[in-house]
Amino acid sequence: MNIFITYNTKDKKIVEALKSNLNLFLGLKTDISVKNMRSGKSLSEKIRKTIDDSDVVMVLLTKQGSKSISVNQEMSYAKSAGKKIIPIVENGVNTDMLEDIEYILFDRTNPLKSIEKSTQILENLKIEKEILSLIISTILFIMIIESAGKK
Repeated sequence: MNIFITYNTKDKKIVEALKSNLNLFLGLKTDISVKNMRSGKSLSEKIRKTIDDSDVVMVLLTKQGSKSISVNQEMSYAKSAGKKIIPIVENGVNTDMLEDIEYILFDRTNPLKSIEKSTQILENLKIEKEILSLIISTILFIMIIESAGKK
């Protein structure tokens, strides 16, 4: 499962902790919006492709992040692309832009609680995806066996 994390660069330490937790405990591939930039390449094009290739988009909406044009654009693009969005919202941040999306509350005095909750949600999504893949593989296997038996 691929995860894209959008955030304000002032929140990089929080995102690095989240990314480490997801990689360590779930083995998930995460991509964060300011990493892996190449000179001369369209950043917005690269970010759109990365979001398109992601299964989940996590949005860190801190006081700085909620004011960030790029964070809001990336979240809007993810919504329009039909991506599963998991917002992590700092206490006191206006959540109107989320519309009806459920979010994880973030408290700077206890950031690990939000990171653990995010990890639990993604672990459940990973399991759901694996079960769905297993069901599809089983159905395809049965169809192959049935078609071979008809010959």
